Amino acid sequence: GSVIVRGDETVVIKATTIKELVDTTGAGDLYAAGFLHGYTQGRDLQTCGDLGSLAAGLVIQQIGPRPRQNLR
Repeated sequence: GSVIVRGDETVVIKATTIKELVDTTGAGDLYAAGFLHGYTQGRDLQTCGDLGSLAAGLVIQQIGPRPRQNLR
């Protein structure tokens, strides 16, 4: 999970439920990518954090930092 703070606004993001933790390589980068994708599309902070958490949650269930699943 994570906590996002902007000014007086605080948003708590729950961790994505996964089947099995395999490798954490790339998790931070994928979280940032998901978050920034949402942010640059004008999404609210909750959605941005959820996108980041989802992307990170997918990549930690495999070996290596490149997601095998299409993140669209």
